[in-house]
Amino acid sequence: MYNEDDGADPKNHYQDLWDTYEALAGFMGAQLIEYPFPQTIGSQVSLELLTKFHTSLLAESLLLNSGFCHEAYCILRLMLEYTITLKFILLLPEVRAVLYLDDTAAASRLFVFDIPLMAVETRMQEWLPVIENPLSGCSRPYEAVDLLAKSCELTALMLETGRNT
Repeated sequence: MYNEDDGADPKNHYQDLWDTYEALAGFMGAQLIEYPFPQTIGSQVSLELLTKFHTSLLAESLLLNSGFCHEAYCILRLMLEYTITLKFILLLPEVRAVLYLDDTAAASRLFVFDIPLMAVETRMQEWLPVIENPLSGCSRPYEAVDLLAKSCELTALMLETGRNT
């Protein structure tokens, strides 16, 4: 027998993703408001990267709603870099957070933040195709849906990472 849901418009799935996306962005915003004053250097870096992630998430939403999928994809890549960087720093916060926050030594750093290497160390190498394979454009609606799905998954991962600080 024919199931009406099987032939449902893909826009319903698209709307479900938007609802999830907006709920995650709201949850992250609320978490940032309630975030305690940083007591450690690790929590200071967490707050900074969570704030950058949240701002990027809001920008990505505006770009996707306006049909600028390539630009939204660039924002997704930034959000991925923030997530990998935070997870990487939190593995050794006393050492890596100082290097991350020390802007004065940026030119003379012995330690370089290399996203692909950090992704391997944080077990996020399955995300590397997002960085390595740029999106050609958003000529097809499912590409926007893919961006939304990736953003929702990444936001949940960033929230979990931020919660563990």
